[in-house]
Amino acid sequence: REAPGQPAVVTGSAAEKAGIQEGDIILELNHTLINDKTGIEDILEKMTIGDNIPMKIWRNGIEKILDVLAEERMH
Repeated sequence: REAPGQPAVVTGSAAEKAGIQEGDIILELNHTLINDKTGIEDILEKMTIGDNIPMKIWRNGIEKILDVLAEERMH
């Protein structure tokens, strides 16, 4: 989220297009564990627009793998 009260998944974003839903927990991005030392932004900075990025999420007690197409960030 950019700020409290805003939706975590922005309409029309690469995340939404990949199938990310409110409440999903992102575990890995591009085979890299997301934790307090490595955040999503750290990984995305190294990606190129058009890259297909595997994302492991936790949804309702089940791990899922989604593919996210890297796009320019929406403002």
